Amino acid sequence: MWMIKGLERLEYEEKRHYDVFYLGDGPKQESARPGPNVSGDSKAVKSVVRVNIFKNHRQTVQYIRPHDSYALSQAELLVVDEAAAIPMPLLRGLLRLPGNAMKNSMMTIDQREDAMMGKPSYLIFLSSTIHGYEGTGRSLSLKLLQSVREQRMQRNLKEIKLNDPIRYASSDPVETWLNKLLCLELTTPPLPHTALPHPSTCELYYVSRDTLFAYHPLSETFLQRIMAVYVAGHYKNSPNDLQLLSDAPAHQLFVLLPPLQEGVLPYPICIVQVCLEGGIARQFATDALSQGKKPDGDLIPWLISQQYQDEEFANLNGARIVRIATHPEYTKMGYGARTMELLQKYYNGEFASEGTGMATPMRDDSDFTKSGDLYTEDISVRNPTTLPPLLVELTERTPEGLDYLGVSFGLTPALMRFWKRLGFVPLYIRQTPNELTGEHTMVMIRTSQGWIHDFAKDFRRRFPNLLGREFTTFPSSACLGILEAADTKGSSGAPVHENLGKETSPEQIGNFLRTLFTAYDLRRLASFSAQIVDHHTVTDLLPDLSKLYLSPPLNPVAAKVQEEIQLSGLQAAILLGSGLQNKSTKALSGEFGLPKGQLVSTLVKIMRKFSDLFINLRGSVAVPPAKLPIMDASMASPGTPVAETPSELNRFAIPTDAQLPDVDVSKKPSGIVSVASEPKRVASRKRKRREEEE
Repeated sequence: MWMIKGLERLEYEEKRHYDVFYLGDGPKQESARPGPNVSGDSKAVKSVVRVNIFKNHRQTVQYIRPHDSYALSQAELLVVDEAAAIPMPLLRGLLRLPGNAMKNSMMTIDQREDAMMGKPSYLIFLSSTIHGYEGTGRSLSLKLLQSVREQRMQRNLKEIKLNDPIRYASSDPVETWLNKLLCLELTTPPLPHTALPHPSTCELYYVSRDTLFAYHPLSETFLQRIMAVYVAGHYKNSPNDLQLLSDAPAHQLFVLLPPLQEGVLPYPICIVQVCLEGGIARQFATDALSQGKKPDGDLIPWLISQQYQDEEFANLNGARIVRIATHPEYTKMGYGARTMELLQKYYNGEFASEGTGMATPMRDDSDFTKSGDLYTEDISVRNPTTLPPLLVELTERTPEGLDYLGVSFGLTPALMRFWKRLGFVPLYIRQTPNELTGEHTMVMIRTSQGWIHDFAKDFRRRFPNLLGREFTTFPSSACLGILEAADTKGSSGAPVHENLGKETSPEQIGNFLRTLFTAYDLRRLASFSAQIVDHHTVTDLLPDLSKLYLSPPLNPVAAKVQEEIQLSGLQAAILLGSGLQNKSTKALSGEFGLPKGQLVSTLVKIMRKFSDLFINLRGSVAVPPAKLPIMDASMASPGTPVAETPSELNRFAIPTDAQLPDVDVSKKPSGIVSVASEPKRVASRKRKRREEEE
C-alpha cells in the first residue's frame, strides 16, 4: 500500500499509468482484474500481489514467497522485509549464497544449480528488526551477515543501522520497561574468561519455573541469559514463547551448566524445553480416531495414532522436545548431545536415589489467598524463603514415568543427523511442506520398548514409495540416512521378519525371482553389467532393485539379497536416487559432484553385484531361453535378397581344416576385439616365395 501511496504522490493514475493486482477470492490465486484503490473502502481492500507500471516503460513489482527463489531469474531488485523472520536456508537461497543452498532439502535441482552460481545478477535490499516485539531473533546478524562479510571480495556489502526509535521517544521509560519485561532487547551473553569445559564435566539441572519467574534479581538475570540463548539459537522468537515457558503446566525446563562455583551465577550452555504428552484414555482416543478428529495438544500421540490407526499409542506416556538451544559459541562441540544423553538417563530413572527422592516441586500457596481467585490474588514479589531452589539436581527429583521420548522438527540434513546419532527413529514425515519455513515436519521417537520395531518397519515400507512423488527433490544421501535410522531390530538382534532365518530351496528362489524379473530382465541386467548395453536398457529395473535392497525384507529370499549384497554409502545413495526418486544421471552427477561417466561406472558396479548374486541364487533353476522366429523366404519383404537353398551359402563357408588366427577376448568385453597377426618371420618368407614365383 505504501508503494501505491507513493505512485499517487508522483501523480500516477491507476489504469492509465499502472495496474494493481490483488489476491483473488480463491486460495493463493491471483486476481487478473484490478481491485479497489487504497482510497476506497478499507474493508474491501485485498492484499496486493503485483503492480504493473507502464507510464514510460514497462516495470513490474511482484510479491513472491520465500521458497520461490526460482522466480528471480529476471529480477533487477530484490527487497526483503523482516529478513530475520525467514528461515536461514530459504534466505540463503534468495541471496544465492554458495555452499549452503545444497543443504536445503526443499530446493529443486534447478534452484540448487542457480544457488551455486554465486553472486546474483540483481541488487538485494534487506531490512530486519533485530530486537523488538516481532521477536525475529538474531540469526540474521550472527549467521547470514557473517557469511556475506566473508565474501567482501565478491560482494559489496553496506550496512545501515537505525538507532533512533520509531514507536517511542528516545530513552522512553515505557519502551525500556517493555523490553525488559518481555525479554525483547537481548544480546548474546558473554562467556566468562575461563577454560572451555569438556562436555563430560557439565551437568544437567532441572529449573524451577516458579522461582525463575518470581522476579528475584538473581532469577531475573538467569531468565535473561536463558532467553538470550533462545533468541540467538532460533530464527524466530516472540513473547508467546515466554508465556508458554512460564504458564504451560505440562512443560519442563532443563539447563546444561559447567562445573558450579560457589557464589557465582552460572552461564547456561545448552537449554532444553520438554512437554509431557500422552496418557489419553483409550476410549476417548478410539472415538476421536473413528470420527476423524484430532484434538488440540498432545502433538505426537494424536499424530502417530492417526497415521498408524493405533489408538493404544495415545495411551502411552511420552515427552516431546519442544526446543533445544545451545550458546552460539558452544555449537558443534558435543554439548547438545551431552544434554540429550543426560535427559534420557534421567527419564529412564538412572539418576533416581535409593531413598525417597525429592518429589516434583509444587507451588507454595502460603503467600496467596486460600480461595485462589485470580481477581483477589495479591500480586507481589514472593518471599525468597518460600521459593523452591532455582536449580535442582536430577538425583534429587523423581522423574516422570515415560514410555518414549519424541521430537518434532523441520527436516534438514543437519538436524536429521543429530537426532539419528542419538538413537531416535523416524516414524512420520509430513508430505506437504510448511508454508512458512518450506520444510517438511518430521517426528522421531526413542524408546527401549519393542513396539517401536513394528512402527519403524511400516515406515520403511511406506517411505520408499513416496520418494518418487513428494520427496523427489530431497538429497538422496539424506533419504538414505532416514531409511537407515528407521532400520531397527529386536532386542536379540534378529531380523524383524519371523521367517527370515529359514533355509530357502532353489525352487523358492526361482519362484521369487520370476515374480520380480523375467528372463529378458535378467539378460539385460547381465548385459549392462558386462557394459554391452547402456544404462537406459535397465532403467525400468532400478525401482524393483532399489526396493529389494532398501525396503524391509518380506520373505527369506529378500533377506538373502540384502545380506549378500554389500553397497557403500555412495552406491546405496545412487541406487536410491535413480531407482526410487527417478533422478537422471545428470541430476545425480550434479548432486554428488561426480562426472557422468564415473556415475554410470558406479551404477555398473551396483548392477553387476545384483546380476552375480541372482546367478548364484538361481543354482539349478534354469532361465528358459528366448525363442526367436527363424526367418525364411516367405517372411521376407519384397526386394530383400534371401538365399533360396543352403547350397548357395556354401561358397561362404570356412573349411574345417583351415587355420584361423588366434582371437584374444578379455573377460570383460570392452567392445574391441584384438586379433593376433602373423609373426614377421612367417610373413617375410611368404613375401619372398611370391617374389620367386613371379
